[in-house]
Amino acid sequence: MFDHMKVAPDVITYNTLLKRLCVSGEIDKAMELLERQLESGCNPDVCTYNIFLEAVCKERGIRKAKEFLEEMMSQGCHPNIVTYKVLLSALCKDGKVDVAVELLNQLSRKGCSSTVQSYSIVIDGLSKAGKTEQGRELLAEMKGKGLKPKIVTYTSLVTGLGREGKLDEAIDPIEGFKDLGITPTLITFNSIMSGLCKTRQTDQAKDLLGYMVLKGLQPNEGSYRILIRGIASEGLAKEACELLKELDARRLVKRTSAKEMARLLTSHLKHPRLPVIPSDTMHSEKLGFHCFLLMSLSNT
Repeated sequence: MFDHMKVAPDVITYNTLLKRLCVSGEIDKAMELLERQLESGCNPDVCTYNIFLEAVCKERGIRKAKEFLEEMMSQGCHPNIVTYKVLLSALCKDGKVDVAVELLNQLSRKGCSSTVQSYSIVIDGLSKAGKTEQGRELLAEMKGKGLKPKIVTYTSLVTGLGREGKLDEAIDPIEGFKDLGITPTLITFNSIMSGLCKTRQTDQAKDLLGYMVLKGLQPNEGSYRILIRGIASEGLAKEACELLKELDARRLVKRTSAKEMARLLTSHLKHPRLPVIPSDTMHSEKLGFHCFLLMSLSNT
């Protein structure tokens, strides 16, 4: 590769090539290139090892990543905050959130200062693991250190609260966003709604959509998709079809999207994954919500 080069490649050149190989999943080839780099007398830096660590975490798991970290340190290369962010992310994805919290707490002793991103990674992991109380404690801790959480930090936490059915607690931080200079986005609301629907709490998802409208935030097509699928997943595919028809008539969803969702709902009616819930007592309530939502939208 470098045989015809007049100037010997430096560590930046090697890192660029190693990154390309690791991103494409060719870790063995990257290892061969690293060996050649060492033979040439060009010492790897912490960036080199971070590139490998991220690839090893993704392709071979956290255990191999820890082995690689030990190898990195044995070569006299000390981890930096990027190294620990990679490890925190891998631990959370592997479900080892308690270990991630422990590592986060050890960063100062390892000579690294915690950052907004490192806290956000662990808060997201805790929220996905159903440990939002710990996530809230970490949020308070990072604020106490003078770190300003970003919208993604709050989105992770409120989505977890929504998934746990704690809608009121999820809305509380959103109410305080204005004081923090943060504007809640559709991604924030859609994420909470998705969490509610996945845990079959579509009534609360409806309430959240109504709250969005009252706050002057226009739901998008993704919002309606989430709600319609949530209603259908509870065995109320007919009611979901009715809502879709009304939304289509008012051009609140694209015609192509409406047809796509209609095909999914029709399939659900023919082959329901869940028994259809008798809608005698729920039908009027659902339609009442639809009317409220659509009237609110027509006035915005």
